[in-house]
Amino acid sequence: MQAALKKKAVLAAAMAFGLAGFSGLAHGSLVVGLTTSDPTVIDHVNQTVTFTIVATVTGADADTSNEGLQTAAGNILGTLTGTGPGGDFSAVTLNPTFAGASSSTGTATDLNGDGNKDVSGVSARAGSSQPGSSFTLGTVTWTAKSVPATPGQDLVSWVPKPAAGIVAGGNWTEDGAPKSNTAAGGGTYLAGSSVTLSNTPEPGSLALLGLGGFGLLLRRRRAM
Repeated sequence: MQAALKKKAVLAAAMAFGLAGFSGLAHGSLVVGLTTSDPTVIDHVNQTVTFTIVATVTGADADTSNEGLQTAAGNILGTLTGTGPGGDFSAVTLNPTFAGASSSTGTATDLNGDGNKDVSGVSARAGSSQPGSSFTLGTVTWTAKSVPATPGQDLVSWVPKPAAGIVAGGNWTEDGAPKSNTAAGGGTYLAGSSVTLSNTPEPGSLALLGLGGFGLLLRRRRAM
């Protein structure tokens, strides 16, 4: 029961961030998301998927030369739907540019009680604001540990760190002005693209299912 309540609280927080952020999109924002070029159909245990953590700063004046990024912090969360593929994340490998003082590669831990390790407390931080509008913050690897026979999904998302008083979860430059996601910072920090992992049963699992079904059919015929 406690695990289920914890999971609901984490998901509710992530949804709240997303909904709050949509209203600020027209005025520019910091968006951090995940991408991958690896296969996202998981068909065997120990299959790995490496995700790239990407950030984009968008201002209102359409001039990308006056944007920049210094800090983006958050968690990486895997959310199962049905009997999706189970797997664990490693700690993040940060881009050296964003591995400055007070940065953190995060801790692999189960954030939502589903038995799989997420990543808590990632902080990509440069020594000073880096000019540009698109950034690669680092990479993180997920390793499959279970591939259920029943298809399902695992939605992998970046969850922005909320501001805590004057301590920001993100610091960036937008239209030449410093921004953060604190109340005084005047910026909007959003979760960007997510990646969906889906499972396909291993050949051995399919064979077992087939044998089980054949055995059941034989029993029924003998009963008749």
